[in-house]
Amino acid sequence: MNQDQLKTLLDRLDYLEFALREQISRIYALENKLEITRPDISLKQPKPYAAPVPPSIQAEVTAAEVIPQQPMMIEEQDAAVIDPQPPHPPQVPLEVEAEEEVSGIIPEKRDLESIIGGTWFNRIGIFAIVLGAGYFLREAFRRGWIGPQGRVMIGIAAGLGLIFAGEKIRSRGYKNYAYGLSGGGISILYLTFFAAYDRYQLISQLMAFLLMSLVTAAAVLLAARYDALVIAIIGLLGGFLTPYMVSSGVDNQSGLFTYIALLDAGVLAVAYFKQWRTLNYLAFIGTIIISGGWLDEYYAPEKLWTTIFFFTLLFLIFAVLAVFHNIVKRKPTIAPDLGLIFSNAGFYFGTSYFLLEDKYHPYLGLFAIVMSAFYLGLGYLTYTRDREDKYLIMTFIGLAAIFLTLAVPIQLDQHWVTMSWALEGLVLTWIGLKSRSLQLRAVSAIIFFISFSHWLMFDLAESSFGYNQSFNPIFNKRALSAVILAGSLVIAAILYQKFKEQVELRERQFFLAGLIVIANLVTLIWLSSDVIDLFNKLRMGIPEGDATAFEYLREKYNNFEALSLTALWTTFGLSGLIVGVRRRVLGARIGGLLLLGLTILKVLAVDSGHFEDKWHRLILNPTFAAFLIVIAAMAVTMRLYFHNEDVHQDEHRLVFNGSMILFNVLALIALSAESVSYFQRQIDYSKPYEEQRELSLAKQLTLSVIWTLYGGIMLFFGIRRVNRLLRWMGLGLLAVSIVKVFLVDLSSLDTIYRIASIIVLGAMLLAVSFLYQQWQKRTEEEKAGK
Repeated sequence: MNQDQLKTLLDRLDYLEFALREQISRIYALENKLEITRPDISLKQPKPYAAPVPPSIQAEVTAAEVIPQQPMMIEEQDAAVIDPQPPHPPQVPLEVEAEEEVSGIIPEKRDLESIIGGTWFNRIGIFAIVLGAGYFLREAFRRGWIGPQGRVMIGIAAGLGLIFAGEKIRSRGYKNYAYGLSGGGISILYLTFFAAYDRYQLISQLMAFLLMSLVTAAAVLLAARYDALVIAIIGLLGGFLTPYMVSSGVDNQSGLFTYIALLDAGVLAVAYFKQWRTLNYLAFIGTIIISGGWLDEYYAPEKLWTTIFFFTLLFLIFAVLAVFHNIVKRKPTIAPDLGLIFSNAGFYFGTSYFLLEDKYHPYLGLFAIVMSAFYLGLGYLTYTRDREDKYLIMTFIGLAAIFLTLAVPIQLDQHWVTMSWALEGLVLTWIGLKSRSLQLRAVSAIIFFISFSHWLMFDLAESSFGYNQSFNPIFNKRALSAVILAGSLVIAAILYQKFKEQVELRERQFFLAGLIVIANLVTLIWLSSDVIDLFNKLRMGIPEGDATAFEYLREKYNNFEALSLTALWTTFGLSGLIVGVRRRVLGARIGGLLLLGLTILKVLAVDSGHFEDKWHRLILNPTFAAFLIVIAAMAVTMRLYFHNEDVHQDEHRLVFNGSMILFNVLALIALSAESVSYFQRQIDYSKPYEEQRELSLAKQLTLSVIWTLYGGIMLFFGIRRVNRLLRWMGLGLLAVSIVKVFLVDLSSLDTIYRIASIIVLGAMLLAVSFLYQQWQKRTEEEKAGK
């Protein structure tokens, strides 16, 4: 180590020491500010650390001590990292400077005790006072101590007194306490004026309305003065309750909606200047409730255009709210803002459509286009003023696309609507990928979802057998729209794969999975609906003359319908699983497994209910075939995962073991149920008691034999395949068989059946024991050979 390197190292250590002392001083100031008790530790100059010097450089160090210090030279890259010269000490003590800085950045903390005692108790106390005053006044009124005029004056005095008390206390610095008093005073004034009008008839409706409106205005002004959102909320609630409290039961549409418009404008103005978004949402909810109540109670066709005028006015108030709040003030849009924008558009368009649909249906398409142009204009304004607010831009463009899309179904039949939207979504997807526009791709996804929803809600029902008695499977309007929709989704997925370099990986994976899933879902629902409608049509054609024949055919059709759905769902589930395993697509594997699981639940809940159908033949019946289908599906699943090492180890173990368990459980249920149902049908057909008893005994014996043999088979393959899970399943089933034989068969079966049951069980247990002994011996020999 030469002299320059040693000097550089020492200077750096000096800098670190200075920085450490500065940080300790700042911590000291913070502790003083937070009143943290600490031991008295003074900052002393630390002694230099005497590091051992290797002998090889001892001479260089000694020489460096006698050489006069030269100006320090630092390499360029070192200078860029650290400045060897410590900054000049501050002109004021570090403790003072840090304390001033802390006072500006650390807010006053309030512990739980102060929150409970200072805020919660204040609110509860005001509520208790108002409640107690109410009980006192009720008792005073009941006993006649105070007349109506006196009661009203007491209420006014109490309300004003609480408001003035709140103002006085606020000036002394008790803001939270003052908010509670002022809010309580406003509430009392509302109740007092309401009682003066409704209960005592001391003032007219107009006077009550004006007084309560004055209270609302005072509440809003107090909220702005105090910067207290809670007072504004109380005033808002009171303002919207006023029309209900002073209602005379006679419609006054112009007065009501003029009042609501002024109330919304005033409250939203305060919300705009104070940035209280909560008021926006509450005002919208109150407006919807008032408007909906008026529509339900007072609307008549002759009031159509005045209603449209006022609803349009209210719609515009909340529509331009986003312009002022998010564009003018450049406040970032949050999820509730987007919800308000969508809700405002939806309620206005839906209500107007409902009002205009009866007489002006031909013009509703134009109305949707006007709405689309309006939101397109807002989207353009947002784009030119605040391009960074992408969520707001996408929302306006999305609404414009939705209303433009809604213009189509107003003029066309339902299945054409689905196809038009599907093709529109495909075109927008292509344009969005070509132009690299995320907004257009998002709009296309929304249109695809709307098209899918429309197909579910309208196309399915209108093409069903219940709606159209001339139903034909496959060749129907529902099939045409399903093919166009599913095809558009698949082509869109292909486009995403083709333009994969132009979109982010996460977006491509998300949209690819969504498009393929919905395409398969459409196809599955379409084919399932056709199967159900086909059997509905067949059931409707059954002649009703012969009750026995009618019941026979009905059961048969029900059974084959369940089998057809099982085969269809299993085919789709296995296809998705095979693609997911072969192509390493996790979403396809999950979808396939979920559909197979749903199919198994359906087989257990629906198909198994047909085991005892009287027309069944042993083994050769649709119910047993349904079980065989899902059992085979579990076998295919095990084989797929057994020969595939690309999936995660946890997934491999979970799916393989789960499929093995389901395979054996389903097989055991199928064999047991088939055996029981066969003997039960024979019992139902036989008349003599002795014959029925013999069949019942044979049923129990057969069940024991099936369980014993199946348990032994599982143990055999568990030992041969060295599969512990299979061995434990076999042991468990044999244990159940032992319990059944000794607790049920020995006490209920005749001698011959009892002997057969015990012999079969004993033979199987001996065979199992031999297999275990053989396996253990082979294992020991293999270990010894090693």
